[in-house]
Amino acid sequence: MVGNGDPAIQWLVSRARGDAFFLGQTLAEYQAMHGMDDRELGGMLQCAPEALGRLALCRRPDDQTAEFREDVLRIAALASCSAERLVQLLREVAAVASLRQGRGETSAHGMLMAARDRRSRGKPTGKPAAGKKRSKRERKE
Repeated sequence: MVGNGDPAIQWLVSRARGDAFFLGQTLAEYQAMHGMDDRELGGMLQCAPEALGRLALCRRPDDQTAEFREDVLRIAALASCSAERLVQLLREVAAVASLRQGRGETSAHGMLMAARDRRSRGKPTGKPAAGKKRSKRERKE
């Protein structure tokens, strides 16, 4: 993520990318989900790529609080980016994180799996549907 050229700021931005407290981690997750570089992310947020460093160092707003809207508006004004696009990014990353944290039935890929009945192979499942004849194999058993 681009900083202002100052090595200290660039170091802070790189640290913010790994800390859930900061927007830097959220921006990095969004970039990874969509395979975006800084230029593309800046375009999506309608801001200059240089503004991403300022965004990265902002505290991630909590969407469960009443101040969420005001926080997003303040952050968007600071970085000169679209507040609507920033909310979209925050919501998408939160939704994907929520799916990944599901503790129910999960596949090897971490996604929830739908429950389904298992049928034993070769055995009839009960009475045939109304109007349907049983096959010779079903009649034998």
